[in-house]
Amino acid sequence: MQLSEKHYKCIELLIQGLKYTEIAEKVPCSRQAIYDWLKDKTFKAELDRCLLDIKTAAQNRILGKTDTYLSKIEHIAFNSASDNVKLNALEFLWETVYGKATTKIEQSNTDTTGNKPIEDIDSMLTKLDNKENVIDLAKKIGK
Repeated sequence: MQLSEKHYKCIELLIQGLKYTEIAEKVPCSRQAIYDWLKDKTFKAELDRCLLDIKTAAQNRILGKTDTYLSKIEHIAFNSASDNVKLNALEFLWETVYGKATTKIEQSNTDTTGNKPIEDIDSMLTKLDNKENVIDLAKKIGK
């Protein structure tokens, strides 16, 4: 489908968050037309492209002010009267650099077939590193 001015107006209003009834009045078109357009690949691709452009612009704006934001958070972390606010600011700075702390969960394997015991990966690697487990093909073939 070739996009017209109505389609672009609809995309603009969708991005603004208007309801379909409001969009239909402003474009003008029927609500059903909007539903049909949203099913069209070309229309949907243009809507997605516009949304991505907005997201990229916002990210670039934030990235451009990262030093300012970090300085402000650092100021709050060291100068706030509230220990809770200090902790939250420092935690944010820490997690920004090192990531969120996670709880280590031990995983175990069980053999549900009952055939043989399950070996952990470390013992398997140790067996592979053992030179006695290496087959010399030259000796096997008789060369």
